[in-house]
Amino acid sequence: MIKINLLEEVKAGAAPGADVKGGGGKAPVAPEQKRKNIIFGSEIAVALAIIGIWYFTLGSKYDTLLNQKIEKDSELNKIKNLISEVEKFRERKNLLEKQINLIEELKMKQQGPADLMMQLYQNLPDQVALIKVKQEADTLTIDAEAMNDQSVSKFYENLDKSAHFEGIVPGKKIKTARGITFDLSCTFIINPEARAKQLVESSKKRGGAFK
Repeated sequence: MIKINLLEEVKAGAAPGADVKGGGGKAPVAPEQKRKNIIFGSEIAVALAIIGIWYFTLGSKYDTLLNQKIEKDSELNKIKNLISEVEKFRERKNLLEKQINLIEELKMKQQGPADLMMQLYQNLPDQVALIKVKQEADTLTIDAEAMNDQSVSKFYENLDKSAHFEGIVPGKKIKTARGITFDLSCTFIINPEARAKQLVESSKKRGGAFK
């Protein structure tokens, strides 16, 4: 009788639907819990889909921004090149303005003949500007400004080739933030043909004196 009563008590205390023989079987899931599980799974799927779309969109935006950056860098380089050209143009313009101002000043002060300025202008390189020109008799003193050493050398070369300038003596040459300032002195020959004829006659006279 004792064993029967204990068995009945165990059966009576077991939860409804519990598998007494199996011992430890899973309880059936309630319909409400199933519905919650389905909703939760759906939310996770939607969240994953949203993350995937967001990742794809972010990657697309990154590519777009990268292409825009490349285009802007290219435009920036073009602008820098244009700025460099503008600066060169301004420097050239400043040199020309100085040259024009000097010519006008010499005209007003009646310093030097017109052919002197014409010869200087013809032998002046593009990147050289006259700052000051002083003439005493046939001796000429020139102060000028150049953008580089090559321009200075070209100016000396042009003067040396010209029949109107002789005895060219270089002076000071100073490098500045804008270029090079330099000076020189020389002899200006107004009429090279007459000077050459004079030299020939003088040479003949000297030759006759030795006979």
